[in-house]
Amino acid sequence: MLLALGLGIIGMFAGMSLSRRYARIGLLRYAPPHLELRLGPERWHVDLDQPCELAEASAFGPASVPVQVLAVRQGDHVLAFSYGLPMGRKPYGDHAVDRYIEPFIDAEARVIHDRLRRRFDLT
Repeated sequence: MLLALGLGIIGMFAGMSLSRRYARIGLLRYAPPHLELRLGPERWHVDLDQPCELAEASAFGPASVPVQVLAVRQGDHVLAFSYGLPMGRKPYGDHAVDRYIEPFIDAEARVIHDRLRRRFDLT
């Protein structure tokens, strides 16, 4: 019985770590002044020292979960993504869009979003 319980607990933690790794669709990195988005072998980046615009909106994501939609435009290039909002958090931005933008990033992107808002003086 203890062996079954131990294997169940180990399986639960292994499943949680594997599901988190496979659930991540995109990886966002912020190292001032660069913002980089990785999606598999593809990479997009923005140099935040150059002129750029930040656009924010809200949408409903998978299973009707509220998500934050974010786009950084620099010249002809746009780095855009969405991330899930923690329960009780309100999205930034005045308007809503019909559909969230892919890739869908982990909710930890909220920290990077907050730093971008400070950089753009939107706080």
